[in-house]
Amino acid sequence: NFSRLDEAEFQRVDIHEGIESTLTLLGSEIGDDISVDREYADLELVYCAPRQLNQVMMHLLKNAIEAIEGSGTITIRTGQTDSRVSIHISDTGKGIPADQLERIFDFDFRATGDRMKMGFGLATDYRIIQDHHGEIHIESEIGKGTQVTVSLPIEPEE
Repeated sequence: NFSRLDEAEFQRVDIHEGIESTLTLLGSEIGDDISVDREYADLELVYCAPRQLNQVMMHLLKNAIEAIEGSGTITIRTGQTDSRVSIHISDTGKGIPADQLERIFDFDFRATGDRMKMGFGLATDYRIIQDHHGEIHIESEIGKGTQVTVSLPIEPEE
């Protein structure tokens, strides 16, 4: 279900199904010390490339897990306006310094000893979301956690 290898690249999908598949794959990393709160809205099916979108969700949730030292909470909230869906992933982790937030989507960004370990992960996520005519934003505060918001159109754009 997560990789959808035998299906068309772009199709209408249930965003929650992709999130749940990702959470299942990350189950052993989440463990007993991290709780996952879901606040799912009723959403229309979204026209997207589910393999790519699942890759983004995997990376964002993995970052949230790695940001939490000891116990904590990841909250996943979805919503819909007339023409867009939004996915908010927040964690109670250590947060990201403001000076790093400015460069977080740069291809070569890498914070040593912090939550951003891959030099291409968030840059790739950003490109995938842009290819879907969407937006991705990150807000963070040291010691309080991080929230990532992804916004996607429901219908394909011309």
